[in-house]
Amino acid sequence: MIERVFRDTAISASSVEAIGLTVQRETCLLWARTTGKPLHKAIVGQDRRTTSLCRELTAKGEAEKIQTRTGLVLDAYFSATKLSRMLDWVRQERPNIHLNNI
Repeated sequence: MIERVFRDTAISASSVEAIGLTVQRETCLLWARTTGKPLHKAIVGQDRRTTSLCRELTAKGEAEKIQTRTGLVLDAYFSATKLSRMLDWVRQERPNIHLNNI
C-alpha cells in the first residue's frame, strides 16, 4: 500500500519525515521507513499474547497511570503492548533494522 502511495505521488521514502499510525480496531503494523516494507506481520486486536505484559505492568503499579494518561484500561486488546511486542521482536529477530528507521 505505501509503495503505491510513493509511486502515485512520486515522493521518495527518503523524503518522508514522519508517518502517522492509524489503528483499525487495534490491529498494529510496523514498517521500515526506508523501504516501506512491513517488519512483522500485523497483530490484530483479538491477539492476547501481551496479556502477561499487562499483568506485569499492573503488578508494577502502572495500570492507573496508563489509564489516567490514555483514558483506556490496561488490556492486551489495545495497541501499546502490541507495538512493544513488535519492537522487541524487531530488536531480536531483525538486528540490522535500526529502530530510528521505523
